[in-house]
Amino acid sequence: MIKELIEMNIEEMAEFRRKYRALYGSRITIPFFESDGVPPNAIRYYFSKIIDKPFAVEKVIFAFPSGTGKTFRIYPLVSEDRNNTPTGYNLLSEYSESPFLVGDAQEVIVHVNPIEFRPKKYIKIVAENGSPAFRTMDARIELVIFPTYKER
Repeated sequence: MIKELIEMNIEEMAEFRRKYRALYGSRITIPFFESDGVPPNAIRYYFSKIIDKPFAVEKVIFAFPSGTGKTFRIYPLVSEDRNNTPTGYNLLSEYSESPFLVGDAQEVIVHVNPIEFRPKKYIKIVAENGSPAFRTMDARIELVIFPTYKER
């Protein structure tokens, strides 16, 4: 839908606006937080609620706890399921050779290429703790929800 709007000329856009009105469209942040932590040498999966509108991810933010020694890996995915498997589109895969984020006592902010995703998808965070201690999980994913249009 967005691509079609971009390719419209001025007259076509005016006609579109005369016939349709925007229902919604916004920028949102989805927080993921686990205070109990990811157990040592374990993998945990975290999911958003279903995103029922077209969207694009703009930014991935993760606050790594102190003392991880970069053994705590985060994989940000867009997935069609809520299964405990690392399936889906990895948001880092387009330009990075590393499909995960690591850090130690720092906040990592990654701006990603805003690829448009169809509705009915989930944000899936895979947290892989390779350290001998529990680690808190604190992530935020920033999205743009595209407007949808309804005929007047």
